[in-house]
Amino acid sequence: MQFLFDIVLARINFVIVILLSVIYILRKILQKKFNKTEGSISTLNRLLRQYHKAMGVFAIILGLVHGLLSSDDIFTFNLGTYSWLFLVLLGASWYYKSKLQRKGWMYYHRLLAVLFISALVFHIIEVDGFTPDLSISLDKNPSQDISNTDTLHANKDPSTRNSTNTKYKDGKYTGNATGYRPGLVVQVTISNGAIANITIIAHNERDPRHYGLAIKQVPEEIIKNQSTIVDGVSGATRTSNGIKNAVNDALTKAVNQ
Repeated sequence: MQFLFDIVLARINFVIVILLSVIYILRKILQKKFNKTEGSISTLNRLLRQYHKAMGVFAIILGLVHGLLSSDDIFTFNLGTYSWLFLVLLGASWYYKSKLQRKGWMYYHRLLAVLFISALVFHIIEVDGFTPDLSISLDKNPSQDISNTDTLHANKDPSTRNSTNTKYKDGKYTGNATGYRPGLVVQVTISNGAIANITIIAHNERDPRHYGLAIKQVPEEIIKNQSTIVDGVSGATRTSNGIKNAVNDALTKAVNQ
């Protein structure tokens, strides 16, 4: 749920940035094409300016919450952090415009706007923000897959739920699942009827900072507990669940009939 909420916040913030840019362009068109002293045009211009400021403050707040909910630690510096800092400086340049007036505060404001938008675009590209993460999250519930597969194992051996008592045929088995992205493939080695080794042989996960710990820790926990009913890694929930689902997929091929 936290991951889904984070995605929603990111999408809302992106829309706000687009609207801020559109509002700014409209204001400039009104200023150049019409006389600012005209009543209706002047009123519209003031209205757009008011929304511009309010939406800017809202974008700063949403950006902070989004950062707190993201996979990275709070105090790490990355493109997302830089874009948020540029946004804060944008607000500060407007707030202290009277002190910057002699040097032309609007010059600094526009420069910061360019830096902010550039950092934001590269941040979105870095985290594959243009992929349909939200639709995947809504369409697929990884924890449900785990539950269903565990039930299958329990039906094959009613005394256990994917534990050391389950009878597995020795050998190597591959399993597939969707983590953060589709294409997560594991190889499970069964020795003496138990899970002896788990290797991630292919994946399309993004950014080692997000999935690295899950890929190392979750297989170790599964082997230690001889069960996929283990805790995932905070900040890498989808990768963690993807690994467990892929292992379950492999284990279904190893269960003695």
